[in-house]
Amino acid sequence: MKNLLAHLYLLDHLIVIDNSDLDGVIVLEAYVNHNVINYMSKTIPNWVKAIEQHLQYEIDTVE
Repeated sequence: MKNLLAHLYLLDHLIVIDNSDLDGVIVLEAYVNHNVINYMSKTIPNWVKAIEQHLQYEIDTVE
């Protein structure tokens, strides 16, 4: 997780899939270079919250 958060700036597009269950579902989708979270499921696992908070911080500092 630390590695992902440290290098998010290198990504254009991020899709996070929670594969806790057999059917793996997309829980977060973002256009990182455009500072846009374009999809987030209503409930996200705790480990995804760290990613969401990092992205939200980046969005807030750009605006």
